[in-house]
Amino acid sequence: MRTKKPCSGEQSMKKGHRKVEKEEIVSKIRELKPKGWSDRAIATELKVKIGKIARCRKQLQIKRGNLFPRHFTETYGDDAFTQLQSMVESGATGEEIAKCFGFTRQNASLVKMKLFAWSWETTKTKT
Repeated sequence: MRTKKPCSGEQSMKKGHRKVEKEEIVSKIRELKPKGWSDRAIATELKVKIGKIARCRKQLQIKRGNLFPRHFTETYGDDAFTQLQSMVESGATGEEIAKCFGFTRQNASLVKMKLFAWSWETTKTKT
């Protein structure tokens, strides 16, 4: 299997990448990671390669993080994630959640699992 050749500086500039100071990358990661931004999203925001973001993030010892809250709010609106959290906490069934957001019951249970994974991850990192 052939490996992809690394992108030289010149080719990288053609792709729209630009030279960015490490401090700028670090500040962006610190700002956007807690909001649930993915490495790729930060890379496109700064117009740099994704590897640079990953390298800086690893040096800062910040985990990749769960992207679920951001994806959910982008799809269903800003207050949708808090609404989902409160519904799950009050013990809503999958059917009720599905009705509220307009997706199937299987998807509702999937969303509940993702929410539990996210909340477990966030509580684990706080302690």
